[in-house]
Amino acid sequence: MDLDTTISRLRGVLREAQGVIPAGELRFAEQQVEEALTRRGLAGGHTVVALVGGTGSGKSSMFNALTGGEHADVGVLRPTTRRPTACTWGEAPRGLLDHLGIAESERITRDTLLAHAREEHLEGLVLLDLPDQDSIAEGHAGVVDRLVPLVDLLVWMVDPQKYADHVLHERYLGPLAARADSMIVVVNHADSLTEDGLGRVLADVHRILGEGGLGEVPVLSSSVASGAGVEEVRTAIAEVVAEGSRADATARAQVAGVANWLSRRFADGEADLSEEAIEPTVDALVRASGTDAVAESIERSLSRISGAPVANASPPARPAVAAIGSGWAGHATHGLPKVWAREVERKLPSVESLTHAVGEAVESVPLPEARVRRADQLLIGAGIAFALAVVVLAVGAIAAWPWVAYVLGAVAFVALAGALAWRSLSVRAEEADRVARGYSESAREGVREAVDRMLVEPTGEVLERHRSLREALASMSS
Repeated sequence: MDLDTTISRLRGVLREAQGVIPAGELRFAEQQVEEALTRRGLAGGHTVVALVGGTGSGKSSMFNALTGGEHADVGVLRPTTRRPTACTWGEAPRGLLDHLGIAESERITRDTLLAHAREEHLEGLVLLDLPDQDSIAEGHAGVVDRLVPLVDLLVWMVDPQKYADHVLHERYLGPLAARADSMIVVVNHADSLTEDGLGRVLADVHRILGEGGLGEVPVLSSSVASGAGVEEVRTAIAEVVAEGSRADATARAQVAGVANWLSRRFADGEADLSEEAIEPTVDALVRASGTDAVAESIERSLSRISGAPVANASPPARPAVAAIGSGWAGHATHGLPKVWAREVERKLPSVESLTHAVGEAVESVPLPEARVRRADQLLIGAGIAFALAVVVLAVGAIAAWPWVAYVLGAVAFVALAGALAWRSLSVRAEEADRVARGYSESAREGVREAVDRMLVEPTGEVLERHRSLREALASMSS
């Protein structure tokens, strides 16, 4: 993805995130994008390299060694570097230096035509000596924070005693893992260690960097006091300068850093809104609505010949709905940062609205007729058959002959009446069960539609927005 496309997409994310992510953070991100574009436009053919390190790391001494002078402050007083200093090989890029915030008094120009021939390949280099990154002096850390994203190559100077400094790794190196190809780590004061000790320190630095996703970062050693390792640092810088302008790469890295910074306002994923995840909420609201009791009364009424009262559906109790709604909100916002959790909760209905919607859903389901006509017809048929049996017996009692035929006929009608009566009861029970289940299914479907409309849809809109922006940021910060 080219830089312009990346910036366009990032600005799209910033627009879409309005109303969720704090406005101040969105403005800061936009300012960073603008700064990246400005920095790219001002770079020209220059390569900006910064020496960064903590108090006593020797970066200012390294700056003096590389520039061949005593330009940077070196002394007992700490922090030694109060303001960023810049040395340019060749013509100084005034606009770029202004943008980087380098004061006129802190600008040095090293004319490669007058310098040694071995420095001609550094033409276009702008070397910065930044304030100590661990300084407690007001504003020093802020200067480092602002300039680090604008630099093409970061040369981290570390002390053998403080190379595992928490602030260095957590605040700077860790978040810059995507810029591993634009960093060098130099373990200075190597002369204070034995050969074996230096080897162990270098191995440990490699290990720590690897754990932070920076395993490919070159690690050098130096002793500025003796001059050991200075040339290796100079060579590493020269190789970057020889590659030509890194303006696009640096701007891209800065934009990626902005995307990565914004990603802290996003979770790694979204809540499950599948059928299986929704069913528990539907089940709970169905139970709270009392439709099970209505279905039982329907089955009882239809299964009895004399019938029975049928219960009426009613809205669920408010406390029950409040508890169920709270459970849904907890599921929907699980793992989300606060800003997105608040957005989900803002979109969800009030307890009263949800209660009303569920109540309307169950009350709109029609109650069935109180009679089972087919069962009644069978029962009437049984009565008729029994009456015919009585008639046959009566006729047989009057007639003298053949009485056995009349008895058999009466028995047949009684058997028919019994069969019809049994079938009537069976049909009544089957129909009562079918109608009750039909009512339960209709009531459940109504509750499910209310859940979809009142809970799932608003939640899904926010989570889909979160997913879309999260994936867009991930594609830019990778």
